[in-house]
Amino acid sequence: MNPEFNETFKPGDILKFRGAYTSIYQGGLTLSVGKSGECKKVGEFMMVFSETPDISMMPLPAGVMDRRNERMQSPAGRYSRPSN
Repeated sequence: MNPEFNETFKPGDILKFRGAYTSIYQGGLTLSVGKSGECKKVGEFMMVFSETPDISMMPLPAGVMDRRNERMQSPAGRYSRPSN
């Protein structure tokens, strides 16, 4: 996590993102906020929670990677669904 982000937000904070997107980086899920995007605290989680397991570090199911690769290689277009 970005150190700047760490100083502003703490575990248990409920955040609202605008202009954010997710991607797969080195096999993990990554959340990025664009240049014009924003992230603000809108509350605090009041129940017991656990930071583990870190879902960003979990291996993706094989089917997820396969579907993503099929979409990228599809001659029908970037956002087409794979045929069954």
